[in-house]
Amino acid sequence: MERIELRTQARTTRGKQVKQLRAQDWIPAVVYGADMPTRSIQVQERSLFRTLKQAGSTTLIDLFVEDESEPHVVLAREIQRDSITGQLVHVDFYQVRLT
Repeated sequence: MERIELRTQARTTRGKQVKQLRAQDWIPAVVYGADMPTRSIQVQERSLFRTLKQAGSTTLIDLFVEDESEPHVVLAREIQRDSITGQLVHVDFYQVRLT
């Protein structure tokens, strides 16, 4: 089964300053799992939209964070959208154990 790749960056912006990220076409997200600490990331809106459209919530995604050499194998766990415009607001990625 082919996996979809998604490139991301680490995120240091938190709280109310996340609005500025969204204005620059970045979507805040988090990666979490049983064997790792929670990590805040940001994703380009266009590439995230394309990936979620292709993968849905059941296809595995290879999530590359800019400062790490190995990808995280994740599922899009929770996808939050604006209730009026339908635009992506936030995504939670769950790291899957492949064992």
